[in-house]
Amino acid sequence: MESLLVKHDYPERAGFKIHRPTGRKDYTFLHFEQKMTIEICGETVVTEPNACILYSPDVPQLFYSEKNDIIHNWMHFSADLRDVINRFNIPENKIIYPNECKFISRLFYKMETELNSNKPFKNQLLNAYFNEFFIRFSRSLNSKKSTLSASSNEIKRLQNIRKKALSALEHSWTVEELAKLANLSASRFHAVYKEIFGISPIKDIIENRLQTAKNLLVATDYSVTEISERLGYLNTNHFIRQFKAFEKQTPFAYRKNHS
Repeated sequence: MESLLVKHDYPERAGFKIHRPTGRKDYTFLHFEQKMTIEICGETVVTEPNACILYSPDVPQLFYSEKNDIIHNWMHFSADLRDVINRFNIPENKIIYPNECKFISRLFYKMETELNSNKPFKNQLLNAYFNEFFIRFSRSLNSKKSTLSASSNEIKRLQNIRKKALSALEHSWTVEELAKLANLSASRFHAVYKEIFGISPIKDIIENRLQTAKNLLVATDYSVTEISERLGYLNTNHFIRQFKAFEKQTPFAYRKNHS
């Protein structure tokens, strides 16, 4: 897919602003993990976290974050792919909130990685990821919301606990330990966590450990053993098995392919 541009978990500093008075000639999909200000159809909206918007070609774009750093996933793709939008009934030029968002970063990571590769059947795999994204996105828009109904206090508590856990990935966290910090039973904590973040707490921690491992494999000369120890693994072989289960390749192969 030569007309595809993708970035996953892309950081921007406070003061970030994009203003395209005449839009672009292609589609723009955006997913903001933090609050964002978007001006659309003459209205200024301060979004909640995990807002998404799909801009049609030639539609003006204005979005910014004046005070806070942000992380977002974004994608540009050809106007020739309008049939995909129509097939999956994706709203255009409207702020939308999918019921589950975790898959967006994961799939954008896969697309970005494949775009930067020279492997055989690259376009075929990109097409598969592209279609998978819109299938999952459409399902998330049409699925019923959870009836668990976490309270605002629970949401705030779990957001703080998640931040604490992800800033100390070397610690061997358990659901029981995290639940105690939230003053919730383990079962309630697990259910509310998954409702809020779209992923179980331990899987969330593991995925963030592995994402950090990937960054260290590419950006440093640390050995695989050193990386596994830094991320709290007591057994390097366990780290290697877990890495391979998620990435379909060993840490050694990943470093070789991305160096």
